Amino acid sequence: MSNETKADLVVYGKIYTAEKENDGLCDAFAVKDGKFIYVGDKAGAAAFIDECKTKVIDNTDKGLIIPGCTEGHGHFIGIDALVRMMPAYFESDYKKVLDVISEKLKEDPNMKFFMSWGFDYQTFVQNIDKDKCYAEEIEAVAPGIPVVMFDASGHQALCNTTALKKAGIADGQKVRGGNIYLTNSGVPNGLLSDEVVCFVVGNAIDLSSLGPETFETACKSAIATLNQRGFTNYYDCYINFIGDVDFYPCIKEMDENGTLNCNVTSTYTIRSYESDKTQEKTDYLIEQGEKYKSEHFNPLHLKLFADGVVEARTGWLLDEYPGAEPGQEHGNMVWKPEELKKIVAYANSKGIPVHTHTFGDAACKAVIDAYIYGEEFSDKHIHNSLAHVRNITDEDIERCGAHNIGIAENLIWHAMDMPEEQWKETLELANATFPAGIFENGYPMKSLIDKGIIVTSSTDAPCAEALEGNILNIIEVSVTGQSPEEEGIPYNTKELLSIREVLECLTINGARQLEIDDKCGSIKQGKNADFVILDKDFLDYQGEELRTIHNTKIKSVYFEGNEVYSG
Repeated sequence: MSNETKADLVVYGKIYTAEKENDGLCDAFAVKDGKFIYVGDKAGAAAFIDECKTKVIDNTDKGLIIPGCTEGHGHFIGIDALVRMMPAYFESDYKKVLDVISEKLKEDPNMKFFMSWGFDYQTFVQNIDKDKCYAEEIEAVAPGIPVVMFDASGHQALCNTTALKKAGIADGQKVRGGNIYLTNSGVPNGLLSDEVVCFVVGNAIDLSSLGPETFETACKSAIATLNQRGFTNYYDCYINFIGDVDFYPCIKEMDENGTLNCNVTSTYTIRSYESDKTQEKTDYLIEQGEKYKSEHFNPLHLKLFADGVVEARTGWLLDEYPGAEPGQEHGNMVWKPEELKKIVAYANSKGIPVHTHTFGDAACKAVIDAYIYGEEFSDKHIHNSLAHVRNITDEDIERCGAHNIGIAENLIWHAMDMPEEQWKETLELANATFPAGIFENGYPMKSLIDKGIIVTSSTDAPCAEALEGNILNIIEVSVTGQSPEEEGIPYNTKELLSIREVLECLTINGARQLEIDDKCGSIKQGKNADFVILDKDFLDYQGEELRTIHNTKIKSVYFEGNEVYSG
């Protein structure tokens, strides 16, 4: 063997490859120029060692090695990292946020806006006073400064009077695709949902004042966080929620200077209140996507919201919500079914995949109808996908399997941390709030996989940040239905997965969703050398051992043969 074929790196240990051969396992691999040049046994890999240049990592009996993982639906760049750098705060108690705003204004009297994240929507709504205008209460704390306080899901928000006025909501502006909640006297009380929230953010808050340096820092912070959690592929599904395409030049520049240690695919969102501009917006996506696309950055995906979230009674359901307000019996139908078909057909005809937020069964049905319709307008298969599918029907699971429609599922949302008695009380309340059965039977995983659907792991971060969406927590929640380190009854046990099924969702399936499985997603000769070294081997854990997976540590993360995180 010539020196030209010697390896830069050789790794020994128990290796899960995510390939079908040899039960998905091997003992060693060799890496050169960022690619796997050999995958097999120790003796075979040893032949690629040049004692003068080859780095050797021997992880034998020290843990498990897996392919680089995919975050299949998150908001690390477009929301999480940027919001953390704003005049913002993360707090679940609405009253405490008001105190924080007051303190922040004392520190910076010239503050131009304020955003917070995580107020407890459920508790707030249960105790809402319909005679009170919360917008005015927030305004009294922050007069003249637009304030937007998001709940944990990001689908509901409380705003002050200034924000409502800047967006025209206070003067009667109607916005489709969401709710503007009113006091008993008919005045907007400050509580908004879904597309209305986006409309207010876009019209009331001047994000350009943050400057390009802030966007650049947010990008770097997001990628570092992803690497730390074990991810080398990432699907950002709301990158233009804040700042339109402001992030694109930052990501491309990082790629060109070699600091984008991750394959990033992003979606461009078209909102329902822009329904008269869907083709124009799609063409804009293509124009900007082609301009900024680079080796590791693909911005040529489209995102739609079909509904809200079931937990806030805005998910679009076939059955009625008990006791719903007139017009809200079935939740929020953000787009009409015929509109969805038109948008998908046009995007697919241009080669653009569509990724759609769906929580309710009616939303899933309408979007799957649109995807099947869109097949007629493309000369190749487009990998359209859905996110969340909290209450998808068995019939629509079958249709996804038959038409190769992918699903980014919130595997980490199966966490339960309440005792049985509390769970019984929760179910009693849920059955008076939701159609029968949907609360305890949401978020399928096993049903999707059993139908051969490409299921990708999604944390939807920062929505599930209480669990920190690292790969170890994802695996433990998906196989146990319980929160790591918390006692509770398992949630929806019929949908729990095996460890190997979760790993497949995290690795090869994630690469398939991003349509990059020809170069990553598994440890295979010729693919990019993306892998994660763990300090424990949990592949064959059973019973109570499964509740200890989260104790595993990520020792190293490699992207194209280079170490990008060391624990």
